[in-house]
Amino acid sequence: SQPIYTGGAITANRDAARMDESAATWSQSLTALELGYAARIRYWSAVGASAGVAVAEAQLKRAHRLLGDARALREAGMAVNADVFAAEARVAAAEVEVIRTRNEAEKTLARLRSLLGINDGAAVTLADAATDRVPDHPAALTGLQQQALERRPELKMTDARIAGLGARARAVDAARRPAVGATGQYVVARPNQRYFPLVDEANDSWRVGVVASWKVFDGSQTKARAAGVEAEQRALQQDRGEMKRMILLEVETTRFELESALEAVGAADASATAAAAWEEASGERYAAGLALLSELLDAQADLTAAEAAQVRTRVAAWLADATLHRAIGR
Repeated sequence: SQPIYTGGAITANRDAARMDESAATWSQSLTALELGYAARIRYWSAVGASAGVAVAEAQLKRAHRLLGDARALREAGMAVNADVFAAEARVAAAEVEVIRTRNEAEKTLARLRSLLGINDGAAVTLADAATDRVPDHPAALTGLQQQALERRPELKMTDARIAGLGARARAVDAARRPAVGATGQYVVARPNQRYFPLVDEANDSWRVGVVASWKVFDGSQTKARAAGVEAEQRALQQDRGEMKRMILLEVETTRFELESALEAVGAADASATAAAAWEEASGERYAAGLALLSELLDAQADLTAAEAAQVRTRVAAWLADATLHRAIGR
């Protein structure tokens, strides 16, 4: 049998299948985009954790230096036992912090390995662990939003589904039109029912014809099914409009977050520079007997906090950059 005319049902079904394939392809692209975003987040989290270890180790080094100075000053009669005890307590606290940050770094690196499918025994080098670079400033908002509308797989996938529903509505509505088909048949049978009288021997027969059908009345069932598909299409179009609004808002907010994070990097750098200068001056004053140990302890604590803030702000900037890339579909 071969359909000759189906009221457009064959073409509509073919279009619907093509749109389903397109939607599946964009769904795959969405999964790849999410995986790339997750990898960037894991990577910069691991970089931040590694930098946190460096900050903790620097704090421990300063604590040991302070303990040595306190002991030397005590021997010279310029410090008391309380100063040595306080320095020993700072060393112990710094050692605990090193253990904590190393444990956190190992966990974040394990998460990155797992996400990327890297063998647990393989060495992983974080290329940005020892650098101070930050992301570039974002481009203009209008351009980024236009990129998002052109790139986001969610929009492409929704467009394909909308087009697919339109094709399905046409396929359903085609049942209201007449259908024409050609048929052909060739039979070899024993006995062959087309031979009279019936005899116990093999005979062949054939026939060809044209079949036409038209469902004149079905209680408006076809019309109702087509209307239901069209309503689903309109609803998805409304969802697509809301999706577009949310994407534009996402691009705007993530761009603002990146700009704010970059500004915070500058402030954190200035704070760390000032804290380093204060710690150095306090150390010199303490070594000369002109300052109390508490002043130097406070200066070291502030320097450690400032260095940790440097790490956090840089990581926050890269995380914001990754989120902005995700928002524009790149």
